[in-house]
Amino acid sequence: MGGCGIFIRPILLIVQFFAHSSIQHIFTLNTTSSTRPGLVRRMYNWVISWAAHKHAVVALFCLAFAESSFFPVPPDVLLIVMCVAAYQRWAYFAMVTSIGSVLGGMLGYGIGYGLRDSLGWWLLLWISKLVGIPALELQGMAHEYFVQYGAWAVGIAGFTPIP
Repeated sequence: MGGCGIFIRPILLIVQFFAHSSIQHIFTLNTTSSTRPGLVRRMYNWVISWAAHKHAVVALFCLAFAESSFFPVPPDVLLIVMCVAAYQRWAYFAMVTSIGSVLGGMLGYGIGYGLRDSLGWWLLLWISKLVGIPALELQGMAHEYFVQYGAWAVGIAGFTPIP
């Protein structure tokens, strides 16, 4: 791995940890298992398959854009693989990811702002059924968390899988 091995080895270990399989499986996308992988694993494999595609940078932008609004697989998965494969272009890849994420976040804000009374209320009702708390009480709890914790509540909510 040459002089950059000290930086690439930890990245490969992180990728291996999140994939719960060997690095060889990540790059070959071995799907010869007798059982079909779950939905998240199939989406993960689909994202990784874009790393070797000629339009990988466009895919990285689109993934970052979609993830910041609705897509459950983070662009970090594709970004790490692309940076390991072409480490000289890491800053370019990071910039493309950042721009896509910011623009997608703007779309997500627009979705929330424009559809909060229709789709937002439906989503709140659906979540309230999942957790077994009435929708108005759940909305009140969220408001109390925001009043009590302010920006920390928003920051912590940013780490949840639901955008």
